[in-house]
Amino acid sequence: MTKRRKIPGLPPAALCLVATLAAYLLPSPIGLAAVNVVEVIPAEQAQQHIGETTTVCGLVASTRYIDSPGRERVYLNFDRPYPNQTFAVEMPASARAKFKEPPETLFRDKTVCVTGLITDYRGKPEMTVENPSQITIQGEAPSTKEPSDDTRQGAPAPAAPSGTLNAIPSAQAQQHIGETATVCGPVASTRYLSSTSSKPTLLNFD
Repeated sequence: MTKRRKIPGLPPAALCLVATLAAYLLPSPIGLAAVNVVEVIPAEQAQQHIGETTTVCGLVASTRYIDSPGRERVYLNFDRPYPNQTFAVEMPASARAKFKEPPETLFRDKTVCVTGLITDYRGKPEMTVENPSQITIQGEAPSTKEPSDDTRQGAPAPAAPSGTLNAIPSAQAQQHIGETATVCGPVASTRYLSSTSSKPTLLNFD
């Protein structure tokens, strides 16, 4: 069961939803299944949210690229350099290859937001990033490589949203239709449409 928590800086009934903003009032059942209620938290609070899927934001204080054969991966350490970081992001080699620039250079000394499952690694909170869509520099879109020839010919490509996962107030959602975004705001009313085939529940903001 998902716990509902008060989000800092928002009214008591405020929510953050990670979803693709559509120009329709009623989402499809598939769209409903893709909506997750998440909390945006600072990196220093990640320890309190182990086992949760959450958006964590903070300053990348240090980075490290391990290039040992079979163990290639990148680490991003938040707030303080390793080993005193408050939170860390781990990227396997398969994820590193999807960025235009090496992540250990791209995100160093930047404030970023990353969405995923927080796990415990040797007493420290950590999150594994498998796709660039999970992480963004605040105010910037994810940096991914151009499609390969195989992708242009119809091979599956890694999922990448047209927007960012940065939080926006619900009053500005109209300006971001077609993007994947985190939308925050007070839920003013709700409605359960039991008479329709998909039986959706609507949350009306502001």
